[in-house]
Amino acid sequence: MTQYWTAQRIYDVLYRAGLLEAQGEPSSADDMKTQGKRYDSSPYSDDDIDMYVIDIEVWQDELDTLVVQDRLVAQHFADETCLVCVASTRWALLLRQGPPDAAIPRTIDQELLSALGEGEVLWKRPIPAPHWFDMRFQAAEELLAELEGAGLLVSRCELSDLADGGEPDDYIVESVEDGTFAPVELTYFGRPGEMVCVGLHVLLDEHWGEHTPAWLNQYFPWFDDYVTVSDDGWVVRVLSQAFDLTGDDLLLVAEKIQSVLGGVVRGGLSEGQDDKPAALAAKARSVEAPDTRGLLPENRRRVTVAALEAGEVSLADVLAAPSPEVDAVYGPQAHFFEAFFKRLWRTTISEAQLFSSDAIKATAHRRAEAQERASQLAAFVGRTVAWQIVVQQTGPSVTSPLWFAQARSSVPANEPLLRVGYSFLFSAQCAAQALLLRDLLLNNGELARADYSLLTWPWRSVFGPVHPEDA
Repeated sequence: MTQYWTAQRIYDVLYRAGLLEAQGEPSSADDMKTQGKRYDSSPYSDDDIDMYVIDIEVWQDELDTLVVQDRLVAQHFADETCLVCVASTRWALLLRQGPPDAAIPRTIDQELLSALGEGEVLWKRPIPAPHWFDMRFQAAEELLAELEGAGLLVSRCELSDLADGGEPDDYIVESVEDGTFAPVELTYFGRPGEMVCVGLHVLLDEHWGEHTPAWLNQYFPWFDDYVTVSDDGWVVRVLSQAFDLTGDDLLLVAEKIQSVLGGVVRGGLSEGQDDKPAALAAKARSVEAPDTRGLLPENRRRVTVAALEAGEVSLADVLAAPSPEVDAVYGPQAHFFEAFFKRLWRTTISEAQLFSSDAIKATAHRRAEAQERASQLAAFVGRTVAWQIVVQQTGPSVTSPLWFAQARSSVPANEPLLRVGYSFLFSAQCAAQALLLRDLLLNNGELARADYSLLTWPWRSVFGPVHPEDA
């Protein structure tokens, strides 16, 4: 018999034991799920960082230990950041590592068991020692030299030439002086016969790692559309300012830079904007260049269920795949998933707020129950991989809508906006999972049909049908 009936009770016990220090994602409406964080000070950057995040889940009915283990392994073991899983027959904790420079206690699994007084360790991966990165570039000129070596035409300019879209902090001015920040213009041939000029901001900083783009926007906020290419300790921000570029133009430049430097491409928006260019909504998603270059025509991997299960391709490859290959993942609903995710990516803040209405919140508990039944159906018919992809594409780590990603990565995090985002993403996830199983839910009895209607209702009430044939 367990002593824990709510996720919040487990959180409170771990908080009093010093194993959690703050709430992460807010508790679900039925108090069956919550999240907690523990903080650390980076030995490399001296910044306060997340040591780890723990997702806490409880469920209504007592389950056999093997059933719990099979379910948790199927849903979470593929995530290599999930270092520890502790569970009983009624609850589970999933500990995920924070940034690589966090120092996680090597006995954290035993500390969790000791604090809770029950449960067992289902898995424990080796706890990584904190580590940092070696700076690839010591000066902005070194980065620019690589671009020039690849045949890109780069010309230096003054900071004032590329500052109309924002206000640089004194730190940026000092970085110009020490050679770790450079404002430049890049010229290339875009559409046939058309020469295009774009502005670039190049910043290096050994303390910021993968968060360099966020810190650049902190010290030099930009109020026009932009796209970034970045890796540990460096970022190139591609600007539309003064050149009247479309989202496709920005992404084309970013992809050219990525093909030379590697790194990750991300879209960006200034604070206060609710929408973004259509091209960014559909395309500006994180794709690591080394994983996709030169593999197939158009730099796309062929995405199959077998390849996903074997770990040969990533979720980013799924997002980048041409439609025929998406069919292999989403089956008969693939065409409708493309439209669904494009609508999700361009959702504005004001639209997302509609998903926080009292009427929609009141259905959260029943939707969670329907979601669990749908999960079992997905596993039964062999759509577990597709189900997990939907979870990833509608979970808290999404990079679109960009207002949500920026609220999550801002320092400090924008908690009110995050609450709006979590409510919206939960409704989006329910609708996407129902769409994945639509052909089965609508032909599997009254309860299954009712579950489809319940899971899609918030989305339908705001945006209209999830599927063209929905009433």
